[in-house]
Amino acid sequence: MDSGVDFFWDDLNTSVDQVASVVCEPASTIGRELFRALTQLGEAHDTLQARLFEVGRFVPPSEHLAEGLDLVASMQQLACSIVENVISCLIEGLDGAYWEKSGELHDEYALALQRLTELTTLDLDDSVEMRLQRSMGLSAGELPAGSGFTFPSRLRVAWTKRIDELDSRLRRQVPHLLKPGQELSFEVRHHLTALLATTHVLPAHQAAMASRDLTLAALAKDPAYCAEIIAELVNEESGHYATHRQVQREISAFKNADDSEDRMDPACNLYQRVVEGDIRRIARRVLGFLGERQDRNVVLKTIEDRLSANIEEPSCILLLSCINRQWRNAIAHSQFHWDTVNQCISLDGELASPEELAVAAIRAMETGAGFNAGVEIALNEFDRTYSQPPPVDLLTWDMQVERRMGASGIELLSVRRFRKSMQMHVRPLSIETFRDHLVAVLMARHGIPDIDTWEIKQVDRPDIVLKSSALDLAETLMEIDTNSGKFVHPHAVEIILYAEASLNFGQQAEQVAIAVRRLSSAIILGEFESFERQRITDGLTCIVDGMVATISLQIRAIEKTATLFAHPAAEHLISHSNILQAQLQGLHVDPDTTLQQTAQLAMTVISEGVVEFPWLDL
Repeated sequence: MDSGVDFFWDDLNTSVDQVASVVCEPASTIGRELFRALTQLGEAHDTLQARLFEVGRFVPPSEHLAEGLDLVASMQQLACSIVENVISCLIEGLDGAYWEKSGELHDEYALALQRLTELTTLDLDDSVEMRLQRSMGLSAGELPAGSGFTFPSRLRVAWTKRIDELDSRLRRQVPHLLKPGQELSFEVRHHLTALLATTHVLPAHQAAMASRDLTLAALAKDPAYCAEIIAELVNEESGHYATHRQVQREISAFKNADDSEDRMDPACNLYQRVVEGDIRRIARRVLGFLGERQDRNVVLKTIEDRLSANIEEPSCILLLSCINRQWRNAIAHSQFHWDTVNQCISLDGELASPEELAVAAIRAMETGAGFNAGVEIALNEFDRTYSQPPPVDLLTWDMQVERRMGASGIELLSVRRFRKSMQMHVRPLSIETFRDHLVAVLMARHGIPDIDTWEIKQVDRPDIVLKSSALDLAETLMEIDTNSGKFVHPHAVEIILYAEASLNFGQQAEQVAIAVRRLSSAIILGEFESFERQRITDGLTCIVDGMVATISLQIRAIEKTATLFAHPAAEHLISHSNILQAQLQGLHVDPDTTLQQTAQLAMTVISEGVVEFPWLDL
């Protein structure tokens, strides 16, 4: 158990035994030695109670685990009773009845500890999916398989469908991390959900608390300086991601190794990558918050020395617990080998099993995740203006893409920048979701540097390719809302982006122009039928106003789309735009007649053929 409750329970027992042995010593020494033994007993008791308190912070996600809270409370009371019983025994002149009572209390505590261990021991082969199901009730169906990089977008889509329920469940389980009534950003939801799925929950949450408090203190003191410290790590996201991928490869190699000796190399590599990567980077941020800014190339020894110099800070204590310098130095300088006699790794003379290194590395990695969560919680909680400079690391921008796609309801399975292209893998699209994906790309690409082409990829289907020039064109149709800023008319940009994707697929320009005309007509007819259903309640004027807005928007979209084509395809679209202009004028002169003519024209154009979607299975 990461809490060390079993270890500190042994300490308490040792202290009780020490008191018992002292009282049997000669009278000349008993006073001084007894005082020391009782001091040790009190310290052991306080340490055990502090650890039980840490465990007791957690609110179990299910009734099955709720028994754990009762066990923790019982163990706290039993620990107090054991110390009180020892003191009573001394006061009563070492009455044997008290020692007998101590034995009973000891046995009762031991049974509670055994039950708590059984209840809270996780299977380390437990999948992340199973942990998310257990902690948050998120099923595999709600979170489709995909890369870890795009997990936030998939989580966001699932969360949006049950936002109140999941927010409430999250708050119940982490009351020690969130202020009551605190509004949650999606970044906080993502980080806390990930923490609940860790295997080393306690140090991860301790790190989140320590990091939150340290970040809030730094923000209160100097927000601008704090923003600079945070930005430094944000701009090292590519390195963090590279470390993460290497770590995953080492974990896979460790699990697939045939025997313990074969697990030596991946275990050593795993430990070094986590400590030299995640822990060193996070320690630089912690020291930066403490006013000791460190260069990105600072060596681990210097980091460890500075953490030790700030040992009163909880964040420094937690980070130091992740660093075993002898292990790190032995691995870095290749001073390790397989000890055939002891069947474990000799790290410059210190023996450790591959499992010990792997567990230490994963614990350190999850503790690092806790530190990152704490920063997000603090930024979410900070009640003053906070701004961060734009990132320069391209991967940080790519993360913005997946977050924005998730905000638009799009589940990305993976996303990858390849030269000047952004490649986004998604689940198979349908006619109902096709437009949503096009619009989401338009919304996600704003401000993303060094991308000329956006590709939506599906398994065994053609890619949907959108050039930035066409997206720029579609962006001119976005309008400004005084309340929410820019907003997009999906029916308008769909025309442009459909044409762009069709041309890039290789379809003939004239064929695409005809399809655009049909698609636009289908949109107009659909809007007309929707408005017609409201005629009884809203009256003719509302229908006319709605159709004027619809047709005006389609005229603008068609005219913009025409610029993607050369003659004669462009002329075909301009001609259709002129017809719509005439209908628009007719709506002001003879609305009833023009409405019927508009619907009839749309039906005629649609009946001439189908709009092809080569990227869909229709």
